[in-house]
Parts: sequence; structure tokens; C-alpha cells
Amino acid sequence: MLSRVHTLDSNPRTRPFTPAEVADLFGVSTHTVSRWARQGRLERLRLTYHSSRYTVRSVVALLAAVAMEDETPGHHAERSVTTHEAGQGHHVLKA
Repeated sequence: MLSRVHTLDSNPRTRPFTPAEVADLFGVSTHTVSRWARQGRLERLRLTYHSSRYTVRSVVALLAAVAMEDETPGHHAERSVTTHEAGQGHHVLKA
């Protein structure tokens, strides 16, 4: 399994995304990324119980779906952003 991941990591176009990379792309927390994977919105590659990666295909598909929502006339997409108050990460939804 590790050799397969290493092979994927050598090509940036097919290398699976880390939870932190996906979170940065969408402007959400890694907990939200994990929830999306549990909901089936992202394809998760389990490396170990505490370590996973997300396929390029599923991340690109979710980015496209979000972009389509943003372009829908009359649609006001909600954005999830992280703020830091007293050292705690909080999710705030903004229209």
C-alpha cells in the first residue's frame, strides 16, 4: 500500500490530497473535510486509521459542483469560513 501511495505522490497531477490541502482549497476545517468523506462527497483513501488522502478526481468534482452552485442565477451560496476566537476554531456561515 505504501509503495502505491509513494508512486502517486511522485506525480503532482495524480497525487492524492491531504486533509489539510482539501481544507485550504475550500476554506473549511479538516473536520469538515472528514464529514464530507463520511457523507460520500469525497473519495477517501485510508492509509491508516488516523491517516487518509482524498482522490484528485473527487476533489475536482466537488470543486466543480461548488462552482456550479455559485453560478446558479438567484442562488446565494453559503460559505463556511473559520475564525479564531480565544484560540478556538469556529465555523461561521456567511451568505
